[in-house]
Amino acid sequence: MVFLFVLISSLLKNTILFSWLIDGFLILKFYLIFSLFGCFFCIRAKSFFTFSFYNSKGKFVTKHLRDIKPVAQHSKVLKDVFFTRSLFKTNIVVPTYSNHPDDIWYLVTNDNTSLATKNYSYRFGSIECIFKSQKSNGFRLESTNTKLIDHFISLFTIMCISLTWLSIIGADYARNKHSYHIKVRNVHHHKGKKSTRFYSIFNLGLTIFNLCYYNYVNYTLKFNFVLYDV
Repeated sequence: MVFLFVLISSLLKNTILFSWLIDGFLILKFYLIFSLFGCFFCIRAKSFFTFSFYNSKGKFVTKHLRDIKPVAQHSKVLKDVFFTRSLFKTNIVVPTYSNHPDDIWYLVTNDNTSLATKNYSYRFGSIECIFKSQKSNGFRLESTNTKLIDHFISLFTIMCISLTWLSIIGADYARNKHSYHIKVRNVHHHKGKKSTRFYSIFNLGLTIFNLCYYNYVNYTLKFNFVLYDV
């Protein structure tokens, strides 16, 4: 309960949320709902999404993102527009035109528009690893059949807690392997070369959890959420 309170409290602060390419309105609504709690988001939308605005004559105009033409000198910024037919008020940024017109970024953000490209670029680092663990490499989030946003938020919240806990278990095992009765070969030692890991920190924790869960011996795993920097 305390951990859930901390998690919710952190979301109520100026937390920046990132997303991969939007595949459906469910993910979109999930991030926009969190924006109501004071969180920042920076997401990339597909070109078929619509946005609306009032033109210079005061007429309410609706267009598709693909109608926004990028420019070479600077990013094109549309502030305080209404995104999708649900009319979520936000900003749209199209970064500087590149040599790949078929791969144009339409970034939707409620944060400072000058930070949109930088904020979205974080997805190519550790965030992609987290997404992989949430999806094909661990929890298989894409296999869920839920279509209700409330159910999805509950599922996603529990999954984030589980991902954090399993990553902590993996990190703790890497640091304190001698204190565990279960032995997992997680490192391959090369003669004269740097050692390599068999598992990521998350997968190591998931492997240890599965070994404990399916073992006839009752093992106890740490549940104090002490995180090591590894």
